[in-house]
Amino acid sequence: DAADAAVAAGLWSGLALEEAGGPAPRGPLAAMLGNLLGYEVFRLVTGALPAETRGQVLVQDMASFDVLAERLLPHPRCPFCRPTPAPAEAVDLTAAPERPAFEPVVAAAPDDEATEGPLAELDRRSLALRPSVGVFTRYADEPVTQTPLKVGAVEVGLGAAGTRTVAAFDVQHTAGARLRALDAAAAVYAEHVVPAAPVAA
Repeated sequence: DAADAAVAAGLWSGLALEEAGGPAPRGPLAAMLGNLLGYEVFRLVTGALPAETRGQVLVQDMASFDVLAERLLPHPRCPFCRPTPAPAEAVDLTAAPERPAFEPVVAAAPDDEATEGPLAELDRRSLALRPSVGVFTRYADEPVTQTPLKVGAVEVGLGAAGTRTVAAFDVQHTAGARLRALDAAAAVYAEHVVPAAPVAA
């Protein structure tokens, strides 16, 4: 149930950020959260079992009771997840190498590695694509006819603003269209979710 998931997410984030608690969960959600909390207390006291939630989230389907583990990425608004910014290094422009002379390059036919590049990049970015806790929830271009133009569409979660489907296009292959859609969706996510960086005076 999406409502139960929203209540659970609010409860856990409130506990982690030490915010004022909202309405207490009831029914099956309360029982499930109680079992999880009891297990965590047992695990911490005995030290007998590793944490199932280290770096990931356990998602339970309330209809089938199936449990799925999804990798948890740092949230931009989490005060505990932000890396310490490294100090800016001084740059000596006099030590920069000279600009190389222009040499014309003859275009060659793409090799297999270049053709598979977009697929490899999609595989690398798949970590951010998870149905429950991912930055992007799913590709939404499956029912679209991919001719003559290739279409890529991805759903991105925007917190309280819900989800949005972002589409992009490519003339060669669907993987390229999906990469463009992921780039555009990342910009939308940054605009709505990532806190603005303070401007130095």
